[in-house]
Amino acid sequence: MVKVFDLNAASTGMSASMARKNGIDIEEYWGTFPDRAHYYPEYQNVAMKVVRERGGRLLGMQAVGKGEVVRWVDAFAQILDLAEGDPQALFRFEHAYAPPYATAMDPLHHFAAMIELGDGWQIAPTMMQSGGEAGWTWINMLANNEQDGFTVPESMRGTVIQMNMSQLREKVMELPKENVITFCVRGPRSYEACRFLRSQGIHARYMAGGIAFTH
Repeated sequence: MVKVFDLNAASTGMSASMARKNGIDIEEYWGTFPDRAHYYPEYQNVAMKVVRERGGRLLGMQAVGKGEVVRWVDAFAQILDLAEGDPQALFRFEHAYAPPYATAMDPLHHFAAMIELGDGWQIAPTMMQSGGEAGWTWINMLANNEQDGFTVPESMRGTVIQMNMSQLREKVMELPKENVITFCVRGPRSYEACRFLRSQGIHARYMAGGIAFTH
């Protein structure tokens, strides 16, 4: 655990780079979550990453943000120890809940669902800054009031289209069948859009953690 100015950061277990150095084939999952109910003005975003041995046990977690990070890293550390890194233990995790202190669905529950779905649905939130790949179609699902302060990185390759969910449903037949990437602020809307696109036969992925992960 460390505090750098107004940022809190903590980790437990192995990082992705550490696992790779040890020759472990891994899966990586990312998410950005409010540290309490999002309608509380005091909430802060926390960016998290979970590392798992491919098809196997959990290996580690990292969290950083202006909000609470210790409680999630502490809980994850207990799962690594007492549950021997069983991903199903994330589903079973119980937490105290009241809107001023926590969200109804804990981030660990969301990671459990991500892991069950598999890492083929996500791209890393850093891919936008690095430019992605030529031929990608990026679907910008940010609402108009969320566009403030966001600019498309100059390094970004491919086509960027702004759509909300209603527009996406109307214009889905105009989209390419491959390499569609959706993104929003934290990830839920882009995940919903990704599921819809896949139901329409389009190979889509969503940018895990959204733009808030790196902002």
